[in-house]
Amino acid sequence: MTSPAVAPSDIPLSQLGVEIEKAYIAFFNRDADGSGMAFWLYQHPTDAYGYMDMQGLMQAFAQSDEYLSNFAGLTHTQVVDRLYHNLFDRAPDQEGLAYWVNLMDAGYLTTANAAYAIMNGAQGSDAWAIGDKAVNAQAKLQAILADLFDPMPPFDPQPVPTADAQGTSQLIGYVDPGHFDTGSHLV
Repeated sequence: MTSPAVAPSDIPLSQLGVEIEKAYIAFFNRDADGSGMAFWLYQHPTDAYGYMDMQGLMQAFAQSDEYLSNFAGLTHTQVVDRLYHNLFDRAPDQEGLAYWVNLMDAGYLTTANAAYAIMNGAQGSDAWAIGDKAVNAQAKLQAILADLFDPMPPFDPQPVPTADAQGTSQLIGYVDPGHFDTGSHLV
């Protein structure tokens, strides 16, 4: 089974982010963190033509420690069940479960391939469920990043209240360049 290629230059970064979020949800049942998203946006696996290889990304996820803690030792039935719960918040129907498990048992699909195929084969309410999760996760991440990289507010030269030696509050003014003697008359 080959992966359709996605060219980073063909679609906006936000769409790549949504696709990466879907992979995080499928494998880890969580949103991507900022450093993980940045890594995969800029260091994602590519095919021979330089296009983003989503199955390559999924296979990289399938080799991670986090993946192993979530999927190691599970039967194919348990893997498909976990993927459905992670992606769609529901158990697979018996027909779908049998279909995916048979493909995995026959060696046609790895867990990474199955995750990719189930995620991208979603229809109806399942497609909405994973789409909503990914878009919401991406929006949360963008808000966090915006807060982290928001420029400092502009300087406001307002007087600052202080206390003198007797503890009396007073205001310290700021220098008005129009009233400052520059010494230009001293030549």
